[in-house]
Amino acid sequence: MAYRYTNRQGQYLAFIYLYTRLNRRPPAEADIQAYFGVSAPAVHQMIVSLEKNGLISRVPRQARSIRVLAPPDMLPALGESAPSPGQAGSFEARYPNIADWIAQGGWIELSSPSE
Repeated sequence: MAYRYTNRQGQYLAFIYLYTRLNRRPPAEADIQAYFGVSAPAVHQMIVSLEKNGLISRVPRQARSIRVLAPPDMLPALGESAPSPGQAGSFEARYPNIADWIAQGGWIELSSPSE
């Protein structure tokens, strides 16, 4: 099955997949909102769109039930528009900073370069 999605949809799929792998549960819409810096209605609209296009599944009226249906090797890394052909390494290895973001409750502290 061919999975077709926009660049933005790919970013949401990548985030949902990795968040689920790292936390052993899918993200809440509020987690997605915090990461992408968008409004709650924008996140919900994207979730509905992803489900309508067969890219995710979810259980109605059940929190944290989002499941990505596309295989991991079909997902872009966060910050990329599409997966590179023959891209080496695991999905998680392509963007390790998200693990820090999730581990710190959604916030990464940026430090200034040492003098």
